[in-house]
Amino acid sequence: MAMIAVCISKSHVLLFIGLTIKGGIEQMTTLNIVLTVIDIILAIAIIILFLVQEGNDQGIGVVAGGSSDSYYNKAKGRTLEEQLKTWTVICCVLFAIVSVVLYLSMVKAW
Repeated sequence: MAMIAVCISKSHVLLFIGLTIKGGIEQMTTLNIVLTVIDIILAIAIIILFLVQEGNDQGIGVVAGGSSDSYYNKAKGRTLEEQLKTWTVICCVLFAIVSVVLYLSMVKAW
């Protein structure tokens, strides 16, 4: 997921650079510039959140019937790990929405 974010952000930067070389900055509206900056910030946030998360080290124990009544499983939604996963999903959804809106604003010249 992080690689997709980096690739899309690089394409937005290259698109921004291409527009400035081709016809000047006046071709990009303020909305396009703001959406590009938000998209890059979200991409960086996704990468950071992805790298901060710990790996899933339960492995095959879950399939073999590991204990599911532990304190950790009961308080799972309140742990830092679960909050990081939640924020990663939120950033990914926002990144996708902003990327689509940015694309449409570039194509339709809003």
